[in-house]
Amino acid sequence: MQLKDFGYNNTLEEFRIKNNLDSFEIGRVIAEHKERYIVKTAKDEFEAEITGNMRFAAKSRIDFPAVGSGHFLVSVLNELVALKNELRILQDENGNRLRGIKIENVNDELLIINE
Repeated sequence: MQLKDFGYNNTLEEFRIKNNLDSFEIGRVIAEHKERYIVKTAKDEFEAEITGNMRFAAKSRIDFPAVGSGHFLVSVLNELVALKNELRILQDENGNRLRGIKIENVNDELLIINE
């Protein structure tokens, strides 16, 4: 299994480097039970729990990790934007058709090209 299988992409890698997070292992929550988690990384699976400031600063359940991520919604949106561009029905905020650009969904990232 590779990191991209977890939804990891160049944007996240750039964020990790920019914020000096090299020592952190990249993983994804794959299971949860009573505030305990199973986290899968490229190397192994680990048990985890939320402790310290993160646990006590959380105001609601949404502040905690969850299985999956909703990244599939971003993937679907990327596909829709690329498709609307291909059909020539993509519009700006004023309802005008966007012209002179080509949008492709490449490796789940939008590539915008001036034509």
